[in-house]
Amino acid sequence: MSHELQQTDGDRAIPFRSSAEVSFEVEEGGNIDTRTANVGPPQPDVKGTGVARSSVLLLVCGHALCSSGLVVVNKWAVKQFPFVWTLMFLQFAAAAIVTLALGKAGVIEVEALERDRLLHFFPAAGMFFVTITAGIVVVATSNVDTFIVMRSLVPIPCAFLETFVLGEPRPRPLSWLGLITILLGAVLYATANRGIAVSGLAWMILFIVMMPVDGVLIKHLINTSGLNTTWGLVLYQNTLAGAFGIVCTLLV
Repeated sequence: MSHELQQTDGDRAIPFRSSAEVSFEVEEGGNIDTRTANVGPPQPDVKGTGVARSSVLLLVCGHALCSSGLVVVNKWAVKQFPFVWTLMFLQFAAAAIVTLALGKAGVIEVEALERDRLLHFFPAAGMFFVTITAGIVVVATSNVDTFIVMRSLVPIPCAFLETFVLGEPRPRPLSWLGLITILLGAVLYATANRGIAVSGLAWMILFIVMMPVDGVLIKHLINTSGLNTTWGLVLYQNTLAGAFGIVCTLLV
């Protein structure tokens, strides 16, 4: 990158070429002073980027571990306690109570429950409750392999929704290739293991439709709700979903 400094106030500047910065000598009052100036684009914080990537990788691995373990646990739980609505209420209520208790104890930072925010989260919490319940019913009526295939299908419509609803950039061709590879891998795994058991088709369709919509809606609410902590989102979602569970337990 070549730059030339113009003479100002009688000072004489002699530039030297450099790829990222310009070195020059300035003569002032008979003294020659060598100075440098950065002219290239801001350099990324490599250390900060590495820490951020490590945190994201840790979160992704943690989510994968918890999600896969929860599928198996829910399969066992619904066999031992075949009351889906009550089971859902117990799960959501337990999560909300533990989060609230940890927040009160100062272990984690959690926003307090507010009526306006509860109303703001009400539609998303309803979708969240229906989506999780549909997944539990699918696991109970079919097998875990079928659920894995179903979950692998969800990111594809979710990518479309993020683009057309939230205005996110369209996935690149390699991203589409990755999503299709995940889906084909899940299908091959299920076929080679216990096979795909299409049982409870209505619940499957409900899950595949609702989960992308719920995910995009929650992402929108995170950006517009004013919540500053992840635990606040956990508290609001599980409190409202638990309320849905009570209603369904009493009426269904």
